[in-house]
Amino acid sequence: MLHSLQHDQGPTELFQCWIDAGSLASALGRNRGLKRLTMKHDLVKDEMLAISQALATNKGLEHLSLCRQSISDNTCNTMCNSLRTHMKIKSLDLFHTQDALWTEKKMATRIRTVATMLYSNTVLEKSYLSSGEVDEQLFKDMIIPRLEMNRSLFKSQRRAV
Repeated sequence: MLHSLQHDQGPTELFQCWIDAGSLASALGRNRGLKRLTMKHDLVKDEMLAISQALATNKGLEHLSLCRQSISDNTCNTMCNSLRTHMKIKSLDLFHTQDALWTEKKMATRIRTVATMLYSNTVLEKSYLSSGEVDEQLFKDMIIPRLEMNRSLFKSQRRAV
């Protein structure tokens, strides 16, 4: 299956993916055919970082769920930098992705990092976050209008085609 993914063949969706994350990251970076990826629980730090780095060169993924993964600050930064300019990602699930050593300072940093990515990305339409990872005022004033604009823009583009 990894060979197929590396050559834009194979499945368009992987749900509860149990493929070795390092190998998957290598394939994901070159893949355009995989549209939906839901990772299994309990990836280790290096595996999450490898997946996050691969997102920078991926050109096909539209839906990514990392729900219930423990995502470190470094991995979150890498992932958000990779997704800022991702041209296909429409849906991102980061529900319950805090690491075990969650502090108020870390939460504020995570919120700013994710908010910057959400504001920069021009195609993302849906984002799922835990309530503790959301600064209500920031999202109300900045992020929600941006996501709505992205949705409206794509509806207009679809009608034009």
